[in-house]
Amino acid sequence: PQCAFAKSYSIDSVDIYAQLRDDGAMGVIEKRTFNFDGTFSYVYWNFPVKDGQQINVTDLSVTDSSGKTTKLVPADAPEQQNTYFLENTGSNYRLTAYVPASDEKLTYSLSYDESNVVKHYSDASELYWQFIGDSWGVNTKKASITIVPPQTLTKPQVKAWAHGPLNGLVSIENNGNITLRVNDLPANTFVEARALYPSET
Repeated sequence: PQCAFAKSYSIDSVDIYAQLRDDGAMGVIEKRTFNFDGTFSYVYWNFPVKDGQQINVTDLSVTDSSGKTTKLVPADAPEQQNTYFLENTGSNYRLTAYVPASDEKLTYSLSYDESNVVKHYSDASELYWQFIGDSWGVNTKKASITIVPPQTLTKPQVKAWAHGPLNGLVSIENNGNITLRVNDLPANTFVEARALYPSET
C-alpha cells in the first residue's frame, strides 16, 4: 500500500467592519480565521477594482491560538517570511501574507483603505462593493459584514441589498448601520452589498 500526504485548510469565520468616509473612500477592518491542516507558507486575497480605485494596506497582523500576535511588514518583493506583498495586476489587487503555518488555527487581522467606493449623484449616494470575493476555494462557516455611513443616519434614510447566497440576511440599524450575515458560505461564492444614502452623505 501507498500513503498520500495531503494538506487542506478551512475558514472558520470572517468579520468585516467598513467605515465609509465623506470623500467617498472606505476604511475596512477584516478578521479572517483559518484552520490549517498541513504545512502552508502563505495566504492571499484578491480585490477586484474599477478605474480610479486604489487599495492601501494600513495594517496586517496574525494571531495564533495562544494569543500571540505577529505584526507583518510590507515587502518590496514576495516570499519573505512575516511580510506582506501587495501587487496591482491591472484587473485586481493581490495581497499575499507570508506566514508559516502547520496544523494550527490563525486569525489574520487586515486593515485597508479603498478610494472612490461611494458614488455621489444628484438624488442619492451609492455604495456597491464586493466585500468577499469568489476566489476563496473553501467554505466559510460564518461571515459578518458591518457597514457604517460617514455620519449617523436614521433607518428610513438607508436602503440596502445584498448579492450572494440566498440564505444570507440583511438588516439596517436605527443609526443607519447595515449588517450582512451568512452562515456556511459556499466556496467560490461572493458577497457584495449595495446601499443607497441621501445625496449629501
